[in-house]
Amino acid sequence: MGMFLSDLQAVLHVLGNSDFEKDCVVTYGTQTIHGSLSDVIAFSIKNNLPLNDISDTELYNKSKKGLDSNLEGNMLLKMLGFKEIINLDLLKNTPYAYIHDLSDPVPQDLHGIASVVIDGTTGYHVFDRAQTLKNVTHLLSVGGLAIHTFMVDPLKPHFTSFNPQSLAQFYLKNGFGELQLYVCNRAHSNTFFKFHGDLNGPICLDKSEKYCLVFACKKLADVEVTSNVIEHGYSQFIRYQEKVENLASILNDKKYAVWGTGVHYEKHYQPFVSSTSNREKMWGFVDNNREKWGKVINGHTIHSPKDLVGSDVEIVLIASQSHPEIFQQLCEILYSNVNALKNTYLLYEDNIDLKRIDRAMDEYRYSVGLKNPLSL
Repeated sequence: MGMFLSDLQAVLHVLGNSDFEKDCVVTYGTQTIHGSLSDVIAFSIKNNLPLNDISDTELYNKSKKGLDSNLEGNMLLKMLGFKEIINLDLLKNTPYAYIHDLSDPVPQDLHGIASVVIDGTTGYHVFDRAQTLKNVTHLLSVGGLAIHTFMVDPLKPHFTSFNPQSLAQFYLKNGFGELQLYVCNRAHSNTFFKFHGDLNGPICLDKSEKYCLVFACKKLADVEVTSNVIEHGYSQFIRYQEKVENLASILNDKKYAVWGTGVHYEKHYQPFVSSTSNREKMWGFVDNNREKWGKVINGHTIHSPKDLVGSDVEIVLIASQSHPEIFQQLCEILYSNVNALKNTYLLYEDNIDLKRIDRAMDEYRYSVGLKNPLSL
């Protein structure tokens, strides 16, 4: 497997703008760079990456490529100054080969050995992808970088590559952070873009182009590794429950309103609102049902949503499962009170974003043909 100039630039950009040790780099498969040595040097210099000398023997005999042909990836890694190079592969193609099937767990002696793991369009071809990702977490030491490059071919909608949301959820679940994503257009060797949106959300691309995505993240802590991405959704729900149970400390005497007066309110919020110590900061209830407006519950009046305008409410407790819809309504009403919107969002961000993902993926599943944008 290998990298073209567009995705190589993104990989070099990640390396040049990240803090990591150059002790050991592990690659999935033996990498080939589809570009000349002059391109590699130019892109490395542009990304402030210092380069070491390599001998003619290394360049011509080991690589068997030369100056103007495709370059063996190990030559670049030697130039970048990595002290040790390991190519995890089923074939002994290089002196750096370590024979291993990526569908199997990496041996214990490789745990924590790498400061960088580079998967250049290899990992998503492995049958057991979950084990492939788990191997990355085991190979890396704390502070190390994981880099995946993977193809997205809009002319093959059935083609299964890595999914940025799955990668993000897997790595966030397993002690990683500082997530980055780059979109590389392989039709234009000097074109790549950093994705600045929410990596947990859908990514829409023009279906007329062929892309390679470059995903990178840093290992921040050693945790018990799991490949059950569904747990990410459960953990979000658990965090929501924990926040509800600790509302007093989270609100910190903020003036609050409660949106919703139904079963969800009675189950999750009524004990908090009924507490004597929390009554003073309660502004009142909000409900979309106009038949409830003016009625009193637990000593507090039910208001129209528009009554929030001009109020001194600092945060809104959403006593409903429709977090994203109500938050959107709040944004349309309280746009002049950004502080209240911020406080409310921070309390419910996991659930708001999770529902947005579900809705976006439902829209994608029901889309047909090539007329719609590609959503990952």
